[in-house]
Amino acid sequence: MKLGLLALTFSPIAYAYTYGLGTSWSIGTGSSSTIEKVTTTLNAGIPPSGQLGELILWPALSNGTGDLLMTSVESWSNQSWCGGVTGQWCIRTQVFHDQKSTFGAFAPLSASEPVTITFERNPDASGWTQSAIVNNNVVSMISSSSGPMTLFGMSTECDDYCAMTVSPQTYTNTTIILDVANPTWGATEVIGSRIYGDGTIDTNAQQPTIVDGITSSEDGKVWTITNITIPQLG
Repeated sequence: MKLGLLALTFSPIAYAYTYGLGTSWSIGTGSSSTIEKVTTTLNAGIPPSGQLGELILWPALSNGTGDLLMTSVESWSNQSWCGGVTGQWCIRTQVFHDQKSTFGAFAPLSASEPVTITFERNPDASGWTQSAIVNNNVVSMISSSSGPMTLFGMSTECDDYCAMTVSPQTYTNTTIILDVANPTWGATEVIGSRIYGDGTIDTNAQQPTIVDGITSSEDGKVWTITNITIPQLG
């Protein structure tokens, strides 16, 4: 597990000894405001062919010091572990706690299928439930007793010298609900961090993340982002 992801303060998934992260987006850095619920819809695009490593697309919640709540869309050399075939992604919900990952169900995801991902804190603040929904069906879900979360973001991860993305990833209709209104929370946004490790990804030619239409309502309690596009890494 690689720790301390520079600008995001998320921890990438525990798969490999080499890794790289492409352009990204996050919000909440340096703020004490806690998040109650996040909903976003990911259009993953076409997975690369000839995959030799592991390519992981992930939105995640963190507070920088405790658990990491993540839903990952993944490309491996063999997708049969989730019931998938060549040309499909694999998807699973997960919680990283105490140096170990716990997973929800595994499921295949076609390139043309958008997946709606939700992270929601329990009404009594006893933990979280995250879900991955495809065609109105919950394909993966996991609950945890994790505490407050202050950071939300997404990135693209490359492990074991993976074949990189061949199309952009878009996150649409992202809605974040805070526990208490904070009209200045939008200033914590970080766009297009160029993060990489061990020489896995050459970021020299990478394009920055594009964010369209960030607005707030209810005096800064509800934040909405129309579209977040992470360009292909190739």
